[in-house]
Amino acid sequence: MLFRSKTGERKTVLLPLTADSLGKASVAVALTGPNGVNIERSYSFQVEPAAPNITRRSLDTLAAKTGSMRVSSDLVKDLIPETARVTVNAGPEAALDVPGLLLALDRYPLGCAEQTVSRALPLLYLNEVADSVGLAGENGAKERIQKAIDRLALLQDSSGSFGLWSPGSSDLWLTAYVTDFLTRAQEKSYKIRSTVVETALDRLKNSVNYTTEFQKGGESLAYALYVLARSGRAVVGDLRYYVDEKLMNFATPLAQAQLGAALAMYGDKERAERAFGVALDGIKPNPTPDVLATRTDYGSPLRDSAALLTLISETKMLPSRVPGVLQDVSRRRASNLFTSTQENAWLLLAAKSLIEESRGATLEVDGR
Repeated sequence: MLFRSKTGERKTVLLPLTADSLGKASVAVALTGPNGVNIERSYSFQVEPAAPNITRRSLDTLAAKTGSMRVSSDLVKDLIPETARVTVNAGPEAALDVPGLLLALDRYPLGCAEQTVSRALPLLYLNEVADSVGLAGENGAKERIQKAIDRLALLQDSSGSFGLWSPGSSDLWLTAYVTDFLTRAQEKSYKIRSTVVETALDRLKNSVNYTTEFQKGGESLAYALYVLARSGRAVVGDLRYYVDEKLMNFATPLAQAQLGAALAMYGDKERAERAFGVALDGIKPNPTPDVLATRTDYGSPLRDSAALLTLISETKMLPSRVPGVLQDVSRRRASNLFTSTQENAWLLLAAKSLIEESRGATLEVDGR
């Protein structure tokens, strides 16, 4: 296009542009004027789709040894070809769409403590889960985990508690959540100052020791007891008391399951199975909105179901109930167009547990 202007004149020119394809594009602009003025510029930019990303999931049950399915380009025929990607996951964890979880994993942010843990926790198991489903892992995962650890250390006060945005907090659930992540990272040999973990565990133990009686609640207490049990710091007498005398006082199935998981770690199978049984029976298909609005543990029905599936799979308690919980998690995930970082974290932990149970299964692809 050619435009002319008079000396001293200023004008705005709107240029309609049409892209032939997605990706990197460029526009060349040349300006000539009197006295040999000759200016040339090239501007690069990215051409993006006009519509947001679309995710589709389907779940098929294949009969053992004879079941089959066809995967073809018809799956993406109405999408932009160069942006489409198809992943197939086979096994008991297929209902959780592990490839979709891995592909949707957010990059590390400098957010609050809860968001930092929710994004970093799945990264602890990212590469081993990615290998299990045939995807490439994340080369920068270790660096991002270490950054999360270093950031969380700055949010801890002298008592061992963690705050959302700065040191100092009385939020026991948050402290348990951060400590859960840090102890798991420690198990993976990440660099953590010993005082950070020790003071966090001491804080949880002190909070448990000074817990007052309650009629309904206990979500933070149950999580603290679970984290202490993972580190061998819980008092088994406390766990047995809460299961024998107070199990129905705990307000959520997840809290009851955390007590069961803690007791399973100490070898008390009878009480562990009892706690898990009550938790599984307490899962409600559709919790009322007012119940969800009053929760202070960052939970959702999907997060809780995924966490419960993780706990019974990790502890190998009540294996006959796993398919039912898996169906519940799959149904809840299918009904959610978007998932939170915390939901993704526990979905990936659940998938990791299921993958470990299904080793040895094989799938034939194109005759191989």
